[in-house]
Amino acid sequence: MNIRSEKKILFAILVLGLLVRLGLIMFFDDDHRLFHDGDSAEYLALAENLRLGHGFTWDKSAPFQPNSFRTPIYPGFLFLVRFLFGSYQAALVIQSVLIVLSAYFLYLIGREYFSRKIALWNAGIFLFAPFSLNVSVKFLTQTLFLSLLILSIWSWVQFLKNQRNKYFLLTSILLPVLALTRPIAQYIVPVFILSLACSVYFKRINLSLKQFLKLGFIMCATFAAILTPWLIRNYNLFGHFKLSSITPYQLYFYDVPDAYALANDISYEEAGGILKAEIGSHSSVSNFQDYMKFAQGDILMSRSRYYFSAFPAYFLVSRVKNMAKFFLRDGIRYWYNDFSRSSRSDVNIYKIITFKEKNTFPYLVAIERLFLAALFVGLILSALCFFKEDIITKSILFFFFLLLLYFSFFSGIMASAGFRIIVEPIFSLVGLNGLSKLKGKKLNLW
Repeated sequence: MNIRSEKKILFAILVLGLLVRLGLIMFFDDDHRLFHDGDSAEYLALAENLRLGHGFTWDKSAPFQPNSFRTPIYPGFLFLVRFLFGSYQAALVIQSVLIVLSAYFLYLIGREYFSRKIALWNAGIFLFAPFSLNVSVKFLTQTLFLSLLILSIWSWVQFLKNQRNKYFLLTSILLPVLALTRPIAQYIVPVFILSLACSVYFKRINLSLKQFLKLGFIMCATFAAILTPWLIRNYNLFGHFKLSSITPYQLYFYDVPDAYALANDISYEEAGGILKAEIGSHSSVSNFQDYMKFAQGDILMSRSRYYFSAFPAYFLVSRVKNMAKFFLRDGIRYWYNDFSRSSRSDVNIYKIITFKEKNTFPYLVAIERLFLAALFVGLILSALCFFKEDIITKSILFFFFLLLLYFSFFSGIMASAGFRIIVEPIFSLVGLNGLSKLKGKKLNLW
């Protein structure tokens, strides 16, 4: 493939990715089910209250209590779009543009560190994956978070390549902005510092110990400085010097039920109901939303620790299982759930294999899961072939593996399963790299 053909294909992929999203926005303009998720109303309420001067709150009426559960960047983004364009719907158009720009940056990364063919395939897979298409036209944090993350990854690999300070500073500024977009990123700085240490170890860049420590300090100091105003706000309002009150809520109502269900051989839904009733007996909460506040954080964490100590092995099994599901869960299901067709979401493998299944949905799910499983195999192959790679590829793969481990581990504690979109392009990029090793038929791992 010559460069001119490559550019034409890339341009076609990017334009088509944008047109499909704009088409979805126009087609469903009178039916907003596609644009809204369970969390969408909260983000829109926060933005609207900012616009009306009620502060950072999702309350619909006075006294408009300040909110501690969400962080400010995405509601602020929605508010700014509403202020500039007069409609929240314009945010979906901007998100569509951002997702296409992210695909372009992904292409640049893939082209430089893997191959042009892998880069093109990855851009196409990312733009037209069911998760990506669905989430990018919703009022959710994922698209903005993804765009900031991909930009920070690109700027970081540029810094590792040429050690220019502007890329280091850009990355250092973007990381706390990520944390203010979604709290799942509040511990992400060590990932980048470990990546820097790996590049030094593999002698990709030359840094003395003093220089390494200086860069680490600057990144941590920048991170802390940008987060501090929000932390002070939460301390002044709620008495907690923390980014958000989301962690205890997510841990007790999302992570604990899975381990509890495994330990007691019951369904996740049954476990959730039992735990919801149990926490009610330990608190005086009458409104379930009160569990999202700092005031209930201590009791939620206390009960979570209790169950962790009671079922430590099941928590470990649950975490490993959910880390695997993070990569293998289909995105098509989200499309069906958007349009109240959850009754079709059950997938019977026997019916699919024997072609006795009458609905189309399970076959689509099976195809997507097989594709994701192939990428997962590629991910494993990339890991197995790690030490056969050159120094530059090693340092980049190490960085990508750290990111994948980080987000898959924290996805249950601070985010939902649908948050996979933020690392789906990295997952597919590393997976395609691993699958490319099979072209030679004989795989030399060592």
